Formats: sequence, structure tokens, C-alpha cells
Amino acid sequence: MMTNTTEFPGKRPLCLLLVLLPLLLQSIDGVAGVSFTWGHVNKYASTLYTENIYLSHNMPSKNVVYGSENADGYTITALHVEDLTAVNGNDSEPILVQGGIGQSFAVVRFQRHQNLSVSQDAHFMLTIYGLDL
Repeated sequence: MMTNTTEFPGKRPLCLLLVLLPLLLQSIDGVAGVSFTWGHVNKYASTLYTENIYLSHNMPSKNVVYGSENADGYTITALHVEDLTAVNGNDSEPILVQGGIGQSFAVVRFQRHQNLSVSQDAHFMLTIYGLDL
């Protein structure tokens, strides 16, 4: 099947600029805004747990444990981590160490990237979602 296309002279650079503008503004802003998600957050999922994690030069890593005393019967459907580190992000990835999707517990390891200055803290927000199955 043949289709007709019409090219408008001079419009291509403008379209490219409109597509790339949000990326350029984000890099100028200096906030990485990186997020990591395991699983799927659906409309039936409840927020089971939320925690802000701050890592300093003196405490460069931390394991966050959810569900070691979980007697509520919820099954984890998703874990979401947002890197909220102020300048240029943290450039490190949280690691799901144990449990997680389909389990009633999870252990997530957070680590502060070595490139952060001594005075700068890494800041993450962890949210765990689940269903009462």
C-alpha cells in the first residue's frame, strides 16, 4: 500500500527541538530524577510501605528490610525507588537483595555513589505496593 507524504521545508528542525527540549531542560535543572521500578503498580494495589533513605559520607550504604514481621497477608506487587539526590543525581542503582514481587517481604540495598561530595547526602524514596491475596 502506497501512502502519500508531504515534507514541509524548514519544519524538521523545529519538530526536533520540541522533542529534545524536555531533555535539555532536565539536564540544565541539575536533578537526575532517576527512578527504578520492579513489578507493576495497578489500580488495586495498596501502598504498604514508604521510607525516605538518606546516605551520608559516614553511612555510605543501607539495607532496608520490609516484611520481616509481616502478618498482614499482603503480597508485594511492585517496588518503586526514586533518586531524589539534589545535584546531578546519585548515579547509583538500588539492588533488590531478597524477596520482592510475589513475596511478603523485601530487602533493598541502597548505596551512596563515590562521586558525591563529602557534604552531600544521597536521598532516595522507597515505596512498596501490594495486594491482599
